[in-house]
Amino acid sequence: MKTMLRALFALAVPLVMAACCDDGVQARAFVGHLTEAECARKANEPDAPISIVCPGTEVTLCWASNVDETNITIDPDEGGQSGPNDDRGALYLTPHADTKIVVEAGCVSTTKKIMVLNEPRTATFDARWDGECNKLGYTLNPAFVDDKVLALDVTAQWSPIMGTGGGDMQLCKSPPFLDGSHPIELFFFSIAVPFMQTPFSNPHKAVGDWLYALTDPACADSFKCSKDTAEPFDMTLTCPAL
Repeated sequence: MKTMLRALFALAVPLVMAACCDDGVQARAFVGHLTEAECARKANEPDAPISIVCPGTEVTLCWASNVDETNITIDPDEGGQSGPNDDRGALYLTPHADTKIVVEAGCVSTTKKIMVLNEPRTATFDARWDGECNKLGYTLNPAFVDDKVLALDVTAQWSPIMGTGGGDMQLCKSPPFLDGSHPIELFFFSIAVPFMQTPFSNPHKAVGDWLYALTDPACADSFKCSKDTAEPFDMTLTCPAL
């Protein structure tokens, strides 16, 4: 059964702070095996609220806090690693099912989630517009998405409304709706209409940039957006041999 999960890739705040105290903690669930030194170097990288891996892929939980002791709770805890820990460190997991990790430091905590693709599943990614509101896209960062993960299709879960000269609003014309590309593989495709799944002829590597451009010239000239506007795209993700 497909599971819908929102995977919004956003800039992380270095320390998760609470108004009640001065305690702080940060954590990342990186794909692959990182040393503690590598964790420290990547501490300020943009974060993702969910990491996506194939079965058998190792994940490194990196954490740091400003208190002497942190408590880590892993659910499910296949390796029995939940419990008290130092103020910073690296912990290694090979999850076989979706996993939630809570890192607590004093009166604050942060939660990391890991999606394990034991079957094809749907994830949602929020695309951001460029400055001219006619191109948008999102990036699947290999730091948080397994390089083995494949994308099978895409669905634009939104429809743009443009202003007319008379002050009215109307839907942009389609088909076609969007021209899409995945530059890492020089893969180009077209999305005919919103809310309809566009299957790819072959599975494509999921990591990298996914870029889209409006095909209706009138819409590209009249559609309005802001830097905070996000448009959702669904993608079915899988792993080889599933």
